[in-house]
Amino acid sequence: MRHSAKIPFLTIAVSLVVAVLYFVAPFGGDVFQVLLASKTDDFRWYTLLTAQLIHTDFSHFSYDLLAFVVLSYCVEMSSIRYWCVTAAASFTAIAVWFVLQNQFQHYAGLSGALNGFFVVTLYCLLDVDKSKIQSTLWNGLVLLLLIGVVIKNSYELYFDVALFSDTRWRSTPSFHMVGMLVGFVLVSAFHGIERIKKSAE
Repeated sequence: MRHSAKIPFLTIAVSLVVAVLYFVAPFGGDVFQVLLASKTDDFRWYTLLTAQLIHTDFSHFSYDLLAFVVLSYCVEMSSIRYWCVTAAASFTAIAVWFVLQNQFQHYAGLSGALNGFFVVTLYCLLDVDKSKIQSTLWNGLVLLLLIGVVIKNSYELYFDVALFSDTRWRSTPSFHMVGMLVGFVLVSAFHGIERIKKSAE
């Protein structure tokens, strides 16, 4: 059984932090540099988290925040447990990938973790309660949306470009793909656990 939230406090809290940091830590400022994950300066472990909450410009900030509000809200209202696991796994995976990869010396933004939330959101949107025809049509649309984003991320990773965003820094498609892979792993785990619980009832 999923324990959903009545009010999305977690989504609101993280969104407020991201919004406040955008104004408190503008790009290039001292606070921004303190929070930025960087391999070229003195490395600070806490920046592996704080870097994912800061943004380089308004386009970067507004796109990430809007996407986070929508995706995070959907997950939290479906299951608080799903939200906590998704947030922990997605932010941790992006942090680990930054340490392991050598393509980027700096990292900032929510977009990597967002892709984990995106996949889990689609899983939460799958409908098994409506009539067979309605459920098939709805789930088909959800699947098409997933395929579309997989194609987008794959294109960006292969050509090292950003299709729909124009930010101060170059896009980081490998981080988006890592976030999406985390989402697939989580969905597989969530689905498996739910099936085990149902079979045990």
